[in-house]
This record gives sequence, structure tokens and C-alpha cells, in this order.
Amino acid sequence: MLHVLAIGGEHQLPHFLPVAFELDRRKEVKVRFFTLDQKGADAVNRLASRLGYPRPSTSILKLPAPIQWLIERTPLRKAEKVLRLVYWSQKLRNADALLSAERTSTILKRLPGRCPFFMHIPHGAGDRAIGFERRIKLFDEVLTLGRKDRQRMIDEGLVAQEHCHVVGPLKLASFTSAQKKTSLFGNGRPIILYNPHFHPVLGTFEDMAERFLQWATSQNDYNLVIAPHVRLAENWSSEKVANWTKRSISDKVIVDMGSSRSSDMTYTNASSIYCGDVSSQIYEFIARPRPCFFVDSNSIDWQSDPNFAMWHFGPTFDVDADIGAAIAEAVSTHSDYVERQRDAAISALEGIDCADDGVIAASRIIDRAAVLVAGLITDSRRQ
Repeated sequence: MLHVLAIGGEHQLPHFLPVAFELDRRKEVKVRFFTLDQKGADAVNRLASRLGYPRPSTSILKLPAPIQWLIERTPLRKAEKVLRLVYWSQKLRNADALLSAERTSTILKRLPGRCPFFMHIPHGAGDRAIGFERRIKLFDEVLTLGRKDRQRMIDEGLVAQEHCHVVGPLKLASFTSAQKKTSLFGNGRPIILYNPHFHPVLGTFEDMAERFLQWATSQNDYNLVIAPHVRLAENWSSEKVANWTKRSISDKVIVDMGSSRSSDMTYTNASSIYCGDVSSQIYEFIARPRPCFFVDSNSIDWQSDPNFAMWHFGPTFDVDADIGAAIAEAVSTHSDYVERQRDAAISALEGIDCADDGVIAASRIIDRAAVLVAGLITDSRRQ
């Protein structure tokens, strides 16, 4: 039995659920999915349907009504996920193996009693230090998207090399085969994707979004998509989200504050130019090399810092730089960065063919990942 903890948000699901769906379809391993709420269960079902898999068996980590009542009225809300994991720990750990893309679930390794074999697939191939934090040591096996992250985890002592495996980008593999070509605008102009992170210091939305909107409305050469990391607006009021969303202009601008299109590669596939700060979605974008540029809102000494490796894929500007000039430089200098983008994408996303025409040779990635995970579970039973 494999228990899959789909508890980190909808944006994480495509990074690891495809292998669980494939194992479930093959019936080699009995698989059960766990979510925090009905919204999460709906997201799991929606992804399975979109990728052509049967409806999975899903359980919601509900809490007894008195505990839920207390959580909603006290500071315990901040620890709600941990409380759900602790309350359900006996059920969750009654399995041969666990699989998760997030790390709060490592509480299951620290509780008294037996914890089954625990596998981790990180959600994305970003460069920030948070992706290489100490809780990774608590997993028995780690499966990375590419050689880049595997080597960094080994070098930083987070996992032994024999317990760290490269599986390739499951999200790219899945959406490459399932993605339908989406026409975001009807005017044929190239699209710029502005994809700021939610990080309170490194993210640039508060400094740049309004300026980007004003620039977009003043010109007729480009369309603009403003699609921040889905967590940026998760604690906003519905009124604030609506106020930003209604800034969309049908023939020029899309403002998306967290729909599924923000994380299903709709925008990274459709765009011609990328602007961001520290979001890992840049790696999905450069799977097909294209112009990009980055915004540094803190005057960071980033050139030799591995946490900002992505800023070597295009020019980097201060937050108050002229947007039109930045776009022009990103386009005119793109040839200087193509090989760097291609090499970085192949290192970060094992198994892709980083071709200029956008073809990603990913047809075998999910199959290989399923074989690996099934083998790891079988080996763990013998120990």
C-alpha cells in the first residue's frame, strides 16, 4: 500500500501525482490519496481526469468538530496541517510507503512508533535555499527532477547518493502529452509573462505589477500576462483578488491571481518572453529557450550565489528599471543566453529534448518513474 500525501496545494500536484496515478492504473501497488479538504480532493480528481487516469481513491484528513472549532477560533490555525497529520498519523503510517512533495509531513517520521518507507519528490527545480532545507534528511528516498538538484542535495549532505534518484520532470511530461494549444489573445502579438514569487522580500509584485500594467496599456507591441505564484494571493481578501483580476483587458492583458492556468504551464507554454524574480517556473519556460529577464528588488550580490542561478538565463535589472528597455534588451541579447538556458534546462529537467521548436521528448519519463518507485517500495518490504 502506498499512501500519497497531496496536502501542499494544487500547484504541487502535477510535480508528483502523475507517478502515483500511473502506479494506481497498473495495479502493481495499491494507492490511496490523502488531502486536507474537499477542495484538495477535487484538485486531485481534476488532475487525474485531465491526464486520462481513473478517479483515484481519496480520503480527507478531517478533524473532529470540537477540534476544528477550536482551530478556527485560536492561533492553532497556523498549525492546522500539523494537527491533521498528527491526528491521522496512525492511519497514514499504516502503509508500506508514503509519498509527498511537501515537507511538513516529515512530522510523521518524528512521532513515536513506526513510520513506513518515506519518499519525496520536490515540487519544481528552483534554486532557492528553501528547496534544500534540512527536513529533506528525514526522507528515506528523494527523487529529483534532474541532475542539478540531485547533486546539490548530495553536496549539502541532505541525502546519500544511493538514496537520491533522478526521475525527470513529471509535470512537463504529463502536460506535454495532455496540453491543448491555448490561444490567450486573438491579436497575434507576442506575450510577456510576468511571474513574480510570493516571497515577502525577493518577490517583486508590490513593486512591479502596477508599473507593468501601466506599461502594457500604453503600447501595442505585446500582450501581457500577470500570473504570480499561486500562494501570493492565498491570504488576500476575495475583494482584493477580484480587484486585481478585473484589471484584465481582453485584447491586451490577463491578470490571473491563482487559477489552475497559473500552474499548469498554460502561460509558460504560450509566452514569448518571461519576466520574474525567484520562481522555479523559469525552468519550465526555458525547456524551450526564449528571452527572459529578472528583477532584483534588493540589490543582491547574486552572480556567484547558487540560490540565484536562474538569473544567469537573461539580463537582470533593478526594480525601477524602464520596462520597455528591459524587454528590448532581453530580446536583443537572447542569443547570448541560449546555450546557457539549454544546458541548465537539461541539467534541471532530466530526459527532455530542449529543442527550439518546443518538442519535449518526455514520453518515457512517467513510465521510468513508476518502475523506479515500484521497485523502491518492493525493496523496502524486504528490509
